[in-house]
Amino acid sequence: MTLQHSEAGWQSQPSIVVDIATFIGHWQTLKGTKVTAKQLLAFKKQLLIPYTIEAWFVGYSQPQRISAYQLAHFWLLNNGAGQWLAVTVDSDFLFPPLSSKR
Repeated sequence: MTLQHSEAGWQSQPSIVVDIATFIGHWQTLKGTKVTAKQLLAFKKQLLIPYTIEAWFVGYSQPQRISAYQLAHFWLLNNGAGQWLAVTVDSDFLFPPLSSKR
């Protein structure tokens, strides 16, 4: 999925089933609990298939890469700055279903 902002607002390719501004707001206001190195080590065996989010920010020449792992009761996210966060949200909050419209 690609999200892009222009003067006309946010666009998603492919389309998503939720309001795109609301979805962007989810990511912009996302908060979690910091995970220590010791805690991360305890989770290592559960970190199987990562989701990778590539975000381009104004003023940066390279994208920020965010890794996310879905565990049984929460998501574990690396914020791209070396910090790991435990976030408790529904999977659709972070990764909404794609629209069947083209």
